[in-house]
This record gives sequence, C-alpha cells and structure tokens, in this order.
Amino acid sequence: MINCAVVTIASALLHKSAILFLAYLGFHHLAIPKHTLDTISNISTTISIQAKFKIIISFIQVVITFQPIYGLHMHSAFLPWFHFLQKFNFGLSELVSVSGSCYASTSMTTRLLLNVAWPFAFVGLLIGGLLLHTIGMVHVERQRNRQRRSGGGGEVSLTDVMATFWSRSLYVTIVVFYLVLPSICRSIFDAVTCKQPPLDAASTTTTGTDDRNVTCDKTEHNYKWILQIFVASFVIWCVAVPLLFLALLLSIRPRSILRRHITTNNTTITIATPHHNTPLATGCRFLSNEYKDTMILWEFVDVVRKILLTGIVIFIDVEGGDERILRLLVAIVICMAYSSIISLACPYKRTDDLNLAVVSNTLLTICFFGGCYYSSMQGRRGYDYYYYYYYYYYWRRTRRRNGA
Repeated sequence: MINCAVVTIASALLHKSAILFLAYLGFHHLAIPKHTLDTISNISTTISIQAKFKIIISFIQVVITFQPIYGLHMHSAFLPWFHFLQKFNFGLSELVSVSGSCYASTSMTTRLLLNVAWPFAFVGLLIGGLLLHTIGMVHVERQRNRQRRSGGGGEVSLTDVMATFWSRSLYVTIVVFYLVLPSICRSIFDAVTCKQPPLDAASTTTTGTDDRNVTCDKTEHNYKWILQIFVASFVIWCVAVPLLFLALLLSIRPRSILRRHITTNNTTITIATPHHNTPLATGCRFLSNEYKDTMILWEFVDVVRKILLTGIVIFIDVEGGDERILRLLVAIVICMAYSSIISLACPYKRTDDLNLAVVSNTLLTICFFGGCYYSSMQGRRGYDYYYYYYYYYYWRRTRRRNGA
C-alpha cells in the first residue's frame, strides 16, 4: 500500500517541476532581442546579483534555525518576519503541504527517507525536462536544415548539443543541492536526536520531533533502522555533497589549463588555454563566479560553515541543547573564526560582496551573543537583572546630577 504522504509529495514535485520547466521554455523561446539580453547580463554581472543572493540566502538559512536549534524565542513583533523567512528554508515541509493526519500516519523511517531522497527526484525531473527540450530542439533544427537543403555543413553538432545539455543539467543540480543542503542536514540530525517526551508519554525518551512510538534504544529494531539510514544520509549529504562541490571546484581551477604544443619550423610553441569556457566550468559557475581565481575553493568553506551551524551543532548538549547556552557559544566561535578568516582572505572579486558577507556574519555573531545573554538572564533565580541594570543606571545618573 502506497503511503499517502508519498503520493502527495510526488504530485507536488511533479507540479513544481512542471511549472519550472514551462517557465524555462517560455523564457527560452521568448523573442527577446540579443542586445537586451546582453544588457541584462552585463547589469547582472556588474552588480553581482548571484553573490548577493547566495550571501543573503545563507544568512536566512542560519537565522531560521534560531528557535528550533538554539532555543531563541523571538518577540511577537518579529514573528511575522520569521514566518516569512521560513519560505526560504527549502525543506520538504515548506515546499510540500501534507495534511496532519497523513503525516502522522507516516513512520519516522519513511519521513527520513523522504527528506533525504526528494531532492534527487526533483533534480531527476528537471533534468528529464531539459532532455526533452534538447531532443525537441535537435529535431526542429534538423527539420529546418532539411528544408533549407544546406547539406552536411548545416547539420546540428550532436557534440555541442550534448555539451550544452550536460552543462545545464550540472548547473541545475548544483543550484538545487546548494539550496536544500542546510535543511536536509538539519532534518537528518534532528531525526536521531533524543528528546524528552511529554509528561503523559509512556516512554522516557523519543527520537525525532513527532514520532512518539520510537524510543532511543539501540536494541529496538525501528531505532536501529533509523540509525542505519542516518549514517547513509550523513555520508551522502553532509560529506559527499560538499566533497562533490570541492571536486568540481578543483577541476575548474584557473591554474588547471589545457596546453597545446604546436611545432612550426622546428620551433615548439606552447599555448595555455584556461578552462573558463568548457561545459564543466559553465555548469559550475554558480559555485565560482563571484570569487577570485586564487580563492575559487572558498565556496567549500562556506558550505561547511553552514552545515556546522545548521546541522552538526545539534549533537552538542543533546539532552537540553535547544535550551542551554553551549550551542550558542560554539556558534559564536564559528562565526568569529569565519569573520576573521574571510577578512584576511578576501575571497570575493568585488569589495561590496565582501562587505556584505562580513556584515551578515557579524549580525549572526551579535544575535548569538544576544541569545547567550538572554539565556543567562533566564537562568538566574531571585533577581531581575534587567530592572537591576536600569535601577543602577538611574542611581548613578542621580548622583552625578547632585554632584556626588
């Protein structure tokens, strides 16, 4: 019997991929003059839209973990903003609306598998759409060439077509994996995090956020199965995907050049051609465009930082980590170290991108410091330090006015 959650998620992914595919077809076949496209491309390159988009998205992906991971409770005035920021989470629950009864009937094992596997299905659907579009374009071009009777010289180059398809497929895969990686890692770690159940629950500890029927007992079959899925998911998403990004960046480094040796009149001439215009470099431009040639591997550092702040930090102080200060202290150390390193390395081509990255990371550090202060105040008993501070400030100000 097929689970209702699986059917709902599959239909939602088909719907969203169909919308994206139709939008791609509409933009590709839209009669936009070439000079207009060149102008748009030049403006986008001039103001570095991609770099700013990635910096802002990375900032939001860490901010939305303040409450579930770090236990920071926001004031009611800021709740609408945080609800809006949840739209940029790119998690399964945010992209697909599953009814409560349907989701409750799904086991924790099935939920974990769905959270881990849905990006691959989504990428497969998008690549399938690109393949259909490529086949259609090849067929149309061949029909035009036959009508024009242009001979063999007018035939479509299958090599060029496949290179374009490979480049676009790689670009789509990188973008999807980049956007969903923090939320996927958080769901993977959260699935094996044991939490205290409600007072009326029968078990002493549970795993996950909703499934109260699974106890954190390694001898239990369901929990052992969840741990096995967790290990595989951790290797795939938290290790293999960042290493895949690193391998792609290493393969397109500017110092990796293609050398051609031409012999003329007994003289050998070596021509060095950078790999900037290869299909692989074009497909990886989402990871490398905004960085200097010497700092092209910086994207790997930023991805690891996000995994640490949004996933691995869950394993720090597991019993009460979302209510204690240790996770906040670790996050402060990570953010301060990252700010120091990025200020020294200066990986961005543009100064404004570097400033935006430093400012966003500084804001995260300030928020974590504020969370530490708030948590320490909440942990004190018998004193209200807020009123004590203002009373002390008012007392000192009164003494100064009286000339004491």
